[in-house]
Amino acid sequence: MEIMSAPEMAILPSGIVLPHHCNPTAGMPNGRIVIHEDTNGFDVVATRDIGVDELISFNYQSTEYDMSLCGDARCFGEIRGYKHVPVSRRTDIAATSSLLLINRSLPVTRAVSLGDVIASDITKVDVESEPGMAILPSGLVLPHHCNPTAGIINGRVVALSDMKPGEQLTVNVGVLRCNLPAPFQCHCGFRSCPGKIAGFGHLSADEQDRLMFLVEPDVRLQAAESGRIVVRSSAPHVRIAANGGMGLACFASSGIRADDRIFADVTGLALPFPTLYTICTAPGKHVLFVGGSQCMAHGCMPNGRIVIHEDTNGFDVVATRDIVVDELISFNYLSTEYDMSAPFTCLCGDARCFGEIRGYKHVPVSRRTDIAATSSLLLINRSLPVTRAVSLGDVIASDITKVDVESEPG
Repeated sequence: MEIMSAPEMAILPSGIVLPHHCNPTAGMPNGRIVIHEDTNGFDVVATRDIGVDELISFNYQSTEYDMSLCGDARCFGEIRGYKHVPVSRRTDIAATSSLLLINRSLPVTRAVSLGDVIASDITKVDVESEPGMAILPSGLVLPHHCNPTAGIINGRVVALSDMKPGEQLTVNVGVLRCNLPAPFQCHCGFRSCPGKIAGFGHLSADEQDRLMFLVEPDVRLQAAESGRIVVRSSAPHVRIAANGGMGLACFASSGIRADDRIFADVTGLALPFPTLYTICTAPGKHVLFVGGSQCMAHGCMPNGRIVIHEDTNGFDVVATRDIVVDELISFNYLSTEYDMSAPFTCLCGDARCFGEIRGYKHVPVSRRTDIAATSSLLLINRSLPVTRAVSLGDVIASDITKVDVESEPG
């Protein structure tokens, strides 16, 4: 089918010309396109009875995602494609729109589970062009909801609940910017919907707590620098405060004794990839957590350690020594992360500083003993897998098809 040769006309290979019309229920159009996914052909099907000599038409918006006046009261005006149709008007053509277009806004075509990655390699999210929408570089449009079914985390769209094919994919547009350039009114009906969505920095403290795990580092930083973020601690003896130019950090609000739990039963969203705010709790499982514990600083010689609950994928933070009031609470990031997604240079100044903090994988074998007491068994077992007594000739691991000696010399 040729669309562009004649404005407001669709010319079929047979030479039949189908004019455009906006009204999908009465008068015109009186046809719709039914695409054959197996052959890439299509049928033109009557949407109602058509009289002799009546003009046959279909709505171009129902098949074309991006293009450029019939006089109907419900006319769409500029016919530029489904992409440019306001969400409030897409229901007017839903009955005649192809699934190809609908699925650009509702992309769940298979069952997904909590934490599944639905889309990746997202380098930029446009929240300016269409207020209330997150538009991805691929053209995928994700509408806003205050209790979304997905989140945009570390360049990926991640499911926040189990979803069936055909369920609507939504994100909270308000957490994507500290201050939205184009605030909008939300009518989602969620119990804590604030009505006006103006950005993360404009949410209540309760809403910031609820949605914190969906907020990317640059938005958190901007909110902190502008005084528009409130991070509350879930631990009674820990307060959250600014740590100079290092952002927010955890400090002891009362004395903590060695072996006391600083944070208890910390849980969160389990992801199949690491981020700046995750802790690896099992192979291929990285927990994105909040509750104030996400503000714990790195320390090469820390006063805290992570104790992972293997049965729940949660963890405790336990004091390695007595901690005094107002002391910075820290743990060694090298003790939980094998290969960090956001490495950095440590500036602690300790004589035993590890320097570049890139993950346990990059710690020289000669220095791993310095963090052995606080390192998770998951990391230690990647290098030292013997967790039971073995005898000469015992098989410790099997099904080995390839051995990599290039990535990590030695």
